Amino acid sequence: MSDFFQSGIITTLHQLGQPSLERLESELLGFAKTRPIALVLPALYAEFERPAMPAIVQELTKVKYLNEVVLALDQATEADFKRVREIMAPIPAEVKIIHNKGKRIGEVYETLKRNGLDAGPQGKGRSAWLSYGYVLARGKSDVIALHDCDI
Repeated sequence: MSDFFQSGIITTLHQLGQPSLERLESELLGFAKTRPIALVLPALYAEFERPAMPAIVQELTKVKYLNEVVLALDQATEADFKRVREIMAPIPAEVKIIHNKGKRIGEVYETLKRNGLDAGPQGKGRSAWLSYGYVLARGKSDVIALHDCDI
């Protein structure tokens, strides 16, 4: 049984029935003209070596309604980061990769912690919230969608 209770402004979209993919994509294309859409992808580097992530990237190469894609990459070396940047390159939307083990983002986490705003332990939750903040700070998208990269 579906739970339709929605608390606050964050909505869970339920898949009920068999919607027409063509109709949904057409609606998203129209909607994206006035409300640009960002997609947040929190991912571990290891997920790029499993079947789900390459399939996600392949699908994203066909998507025309996304304004930007923000990949929050965790547990990746500098070499892994460079490889992921190449893998993500075919996606037509603007792609930004937050390298959670990178020096610059490490400095951001330390600054937050020093000022009493500890972002919490490493994980997909922290990656997702940091990505939301990044999208909001850039101000280029009005809608944020999230897709977990291990499914």
